[in-house]
Amino acid sequence: MAADIEATAPAVSDVCVVLDSASHDVMALTHQLVRGWHLLVVRGDATVDDGTPFVSMLDATIAAGARRLIVDLARVRAIGAQTIAAIAHSDRALRASNGDLRLVVDGVAVLQAIRAAGLSGRFEIHRYVGDIVGAVAGLDERGRGKRGGSN
Repeated sequence: MAADIEATAPAVSDVCVVLDSASHDVMALTHQLVRGWHLLVVRGDATVDDGTPFVSMLDATIAAGARRLIVDLARVRAIGAQTIAAIAHSDRALRASNGDLRLVVDGVAVLQAIRAAGLSGRFEIHRYVGDIVGAVAGLDERGRGKRGGSN
């Protein structure tokens, strides 16, 4: 990943650019730039041990200078309270530097993990990425609404 994402990233007018992607045993991650927002899409299982690659990508994205971040958890089957706590830590750090972090959630597993972490009401939660960045063809549809299998 580039040392300074903001300096190497395409202009805000570019609708959607994939900056990084990674696949792990039970989880897939994608880092995109969408209309000036850094979008981290998590698919699969992000429980305690398996959440580590996601937390590493989240930390690296912020360390590289991202200030507006969306974490799309709509395709997550399971997520641990520790992973949610790591997201909350990133949210606090971003807000302290006039940044913004928002979650995209579609299902009860993530909401239950937020509650289990004692962080109800902590995050700005949306159902679709398009609610934040505006409509982008295909952005919210890929893998949406599929349960089980490989979301």
